[in-house]
Amino acid sequence: MMNNRLLGIVSNLLFALLVFTAGAPVSSLLPQHTDLTHRMIVRAIGIDADGEDIHLTLAADSLTEDSEVTLVEGAGKTFYEALQQATSYATRSIFLGHTEQVLLGEAAARQTLPGFLDFMARNYQVRMNIGVLTVEDGTARDALSVPSTDGNSVLSILETLLTDLEYNSLSREISLAQVFRDMQAPNVMTKTPALRVVRDEEDKPAMLEMVGYAVYDQVQLQYFFEDASARAISILEGSYTVGEETVSHEEIGDVSFGISQMETALQLDFSGPAPRVTYEIELLASISEQFWTDPEKSGLQEQDLALCQQLLEQKIGDDVRGVLAFAQREGRDITGLGDYIYRHAPYRWETLKENYAEIFPQIQMQVQVRAELKNDYVLERGS
Repeated sequence: MMNNRLLGIVSNLLFALLVFTAGAPVSSLLPQHTDLTHRMIVRAIGIDADGEDIHLTLAADSLTEDSEVTLVEGAGKTFYEALQQATSYATRSIFLGHTEQVLLGEAAARQTLPGFLDFMARNYQVRMNIGVLTVEDGTARDALSVPSTDGNSVLSILETLLTDLEYNSLSREISLAQVFRDMQAPNVMTKTPALRVVRDEEDKPAMLEMVGYAVYDQVQLQYFFEDASARAISILEGSYTVGEETVSHEEIGDVSFGISQMETALQLDFSGPAPRVTYEIELLASISEQFWTDPEKSGLQEQDLALCQQLLEQKIGDDVRGVLAFAQREGRDITGLGDYIYRHAPYRWETLKENYAEIFPQIQMQVQVRAELKNDYVLERGS
């Protein structure tokens, strides 16, 4: 009896609810979400300094053309003011939750890194794993304004350039979280990948190219390292993956090597008055090309392979030694040696950390390179 009465009450309540809501639109009864077409999904943020003002460039995929981007700009004394101005210009609600890259123009990078990145680190929409890049000799706005190439928007071009770092070891991707960790570590210099806007000819559109590393003294941009010196930093950090190297010699001409594997190990010696560090570099390479202008001398013989190996070891060793010499001359621990000592010999670091800035230029550094050629690239020279 009680069950029948309870069932009747519940049925009456459900009927009343249906009658009450019969004329109401479904949208008023269910939790709502903002349609993506009503939002500007920002994929990249450009930050520039214009005097005392911050200039923002927000880049989003175009809703009409796959190969183009929508740019919205804003300026202000603070990041918040600049973003508010950009929001007022946008035709859709700005959403930063899908931002993938932050680009810093050189002028902004030479001011104060934390001041420009602090707002994003605190913004609930922005993820800390987004990438950070520095634009050499230009603005972030110019970089994000590069026109599409072969149907690829500047956002796709950026993505491809960063992916290619895996195959040329020119630098490596650095996240916003990593930048903030480096800024808080007294024995680490902050680094980001560096790119530039290239304008080869007036009648051709601008292009983007990766150039290497931008190195910060924790909070301000200090140096750019390009090409061989940038790859040397990757070698010293142990982040070199694969790449190409070319050597020249009067006996064999120009020879290119494809490097398929490289490992760097550090040996620390604290037995003397000053620490000694040995960088042991081992690599696996193959000869990918030999070029001679004189056809009579083309081709490699068996005895040439030993010379090729020697020249490759010398080239890589000289590049690495050059970066280490520059770092010690400038008194800048570019490659994070202090951080390595802190992590692998913390008890030794305790005796060094107070005077590390004075000790670093006195550290004895040695570089040993061992290359192995993994194939036989032997051609008989023409007679």
